[in-house]
Amino acid sequence: MLRMFKMKSKACGSCPYLRSTPSGIWHPEEYEKLCKYDDETFLQPLGVFCCHNEPNAFCHGWLEVHGKAHDLLSLRMAASSLPEDFFIPEKTVLTYNSGSEAMDSGMEGIKHPSRDAVLKMESIARTRKRKAQCSDEAKA
Repeated sequence: MLRMFKMKSKACGSCPYLRSTPSGIWHPEEYEKLCKYDDETFLQPLGVFCCHNEPNAFCHGWLEVHGKAHDLLSLRMAASSLPEDFFIPEKTVLTYNSGSEAMDSGMEGIKHPSRDAVLKMESIARTRKRKAQCSDEAKA
C-alpha cells in the first residue's frame, strides 16, 4: 500500500529549516539528514522528509529549501502517492539556503541548548504525549 502524504500550509514552529527555530532541539541524526538532500539527485535519500510533528505530512521547510530545483529524488520516487493538491511552496518564512546550512545551525546548540531551545523541546514533548493519548483513546 502506498503511503499518502498531506500538504501543510506552512512550516511548523520547530522546523529545522527555519531560521527562527532554536538551535539544538533535534537529535544530531535528524540534523545530519538535512544536508543529504543538498547532494546531486542520484546521491540523495530515496525517502521524503516528513514533518517532525506530523509524520504523514511533507516537511514544509524541506520543500521550500530543496523543492525549487525539482531535483528531489524522493519526490520523483513518491510521484504516484503525491496528493492531487501537491505543490512546491513559495518561500513564506525565513529558511536556511540549504540543508547543510540548517544542519550546521541546528548542531550548534546540541551540547548547550539555550533556554528557548529547552522550552521548545518541552513543548514538543507535551504535544507528542497529548497526541499519543488521543490516539490511544481513539483505539479503545
